[in-house]
Amino acid sequence: MIDSLTIAGQVGEFMDDGVAPDSAFRVTLDSNDNLVWTAETDGVKAESDTDPGTSLWQRFIIDLTGLLPIEKQLLPAHVPNIGTPE
Repeated sequence: MIDSLTIAGQVGEFMDDGVAPDSAFRVTLDSNDNLVWTAETDGVKAESDTDPGTSLWQRFIIDLTGLLPIEKQLLPAHVPNIGTPE
């Protein structure tokens, strides 16, 4: 919680700037359920089918780690069989 109205206002402005159309990407799905990043700069839209700001090597590592069977490690211990029909 921020008790200072001045600081709270500055944080609000910072957050607004961070999500403004010309400084943020909009992520959607295309017709094949693939991610599409859309950015708008000076009224011009640009779309990308790869994560902006990443290199080929970084995307390779992300894809490689996505193959690891780690979903059970990501779930809290008290949540049994998410995604499995009961």
